Amino acid sequence: MTSRAPVVEALRLRGPAGLIQGRKECPADREPRGVALVCHPHPLHGGTMDNKVVYTLARSFLTLGCAVIRFNYRGVGASEGSYGDGIGEAEDADAVATWIQQQWPDIPLFLGGFSFGAMVVLTANQDLSPDGLVTVAPPVAHLPADISQPGCPWLVMQG
Repeated sequence: MTSRAPVVEALRLRGPAGLIQGRKECPADREPRGVALVCHPHPLHGGTMDNKVVYTLARSFLTLGCAVIRFNYRGVGASEGSYGDGIGEAEDADAVATWIQQQWPDIPLFLGGFSFGAMVVLTANQDLSPDGLVTVAPPVAHLPADISQPGCPWLVMQG
C-alpha cells in the first residue's frame, strides 16, 4: 500500500488532434510496479479525467503500486480538438499509451475506464496488448460489433 501522497505532475502530450491535457501520479515511496491508463466517461455528458469514479479507479491502481495516467480527451478541459465520436477518443488513448510505453517500457501496462471510457479502453486494447483491463459500467448496448475479447485478464464491474 502507498503510505504517502502520490507524486503528481501535469502533462501536455502530443496527440492526433493537438495537445492532450493529462496528469501523471506515481507512488511516492517506490518505483511503480506497473502503469495504468484510466479513461473517463462521455465528454458530451460532462465526463472529464476528474470524474469521481475515474478518480477512485486511479486511487485503486495507486494503492496497488502502479503509476497512473489520466487525461482529457480532445475538446475536454485544456485538450485541443473536438469530439471524435469515440474513434478520436480511442486514438487519443492510443497516443497516451504510446507515450506511457516509451516512459516505462519494462513494466506492465493496465487499462481502465468508466462508462464511455470503458468502451475507449476496450477499443484501444486491440492495438496495445495490455497486461490487464478494468472496465467499470461498460456501455454494452453501444459497443462496436468489431470489438474482440481481450487477450488479457479482464475485470468487469457492472451494476
